[in-house]
Amino acid sequence: MVTDASIDYIYSPEIPGIAVAFVIDGEVLYTAPVWATFGQKLLDATEFRDVSSEYIEHNGMTIEILIDDQVVETWQTTEYAGSILLSNPLILDLSKYENGGHVEDLKASFDGVKFIIKTGE
Repeated sequence: MVTDASIDYIYSPEIPGIAVAFVIDGEVLYTAPVWATFGQKLLDATEFRDVSSEYIEHNGMTIEILIDDQVVETWQTTEYAGSILLSNPLILDLSKYENGGHVEDLKASFDGVKFIIKTGE
């Protein structure tokens, strides 16, 4: 099981990290720098399942990450991030797309090819 604190990427020359974006209806709702192994699980996920009722001591949501019907990780996160995961977001590796290095939560959109940075808001 992982938590927000344990997946938060802190630079290490030996262990890679990636920045991921969670996109719904073209809007970037959440971004996170995470350890590469966890990020790859998010990118490969085929389903997210809410199992919060099994972890009542956690003040937030507990989400199982599934790849082809197999649980590959359990993530204890916030209500906000958990709700996004359960809304079937498009999860993208920011480094793979134009303008990905400039994306901030709620200040960018994704047109299917590149990120569009919102200015003046």
